[in-house]
Amino acid sequence: MTEIAKAVKLIALYIATLNEEINIADTMSEKSINITAIRVIQKYGYLKLSDIIFVFNKIMDGEIKLYGSLSRREIMGALHDHDKLRSMR
Repeated sequence: MTEIAKAVKLIALYIATLNEEINIADTMSEKSINITAIRVIQKYGYLKLSDIIFVFNKIMDGEIKLYGSLSRREIMGALHDHDKLRSMR
């Protein structure tokens, strides 16, 4: 298994955990989780894994608001916002 494949698998595992743990009405399908994990690596592969996990933990802790669903759009938006803040430092 390549390093990229391992990273995608790990990100998918974190997204699946979010999907199970947070109390929202609309959850993501397994296919959506895998596609989102691939997009996270494609678009934000330059971030450290700790940055990505930091954002996922903020979502799980309720510090990043979700509006009734966990979706690729919500996850990518949270990573985008984190990346912008990180680059301003």
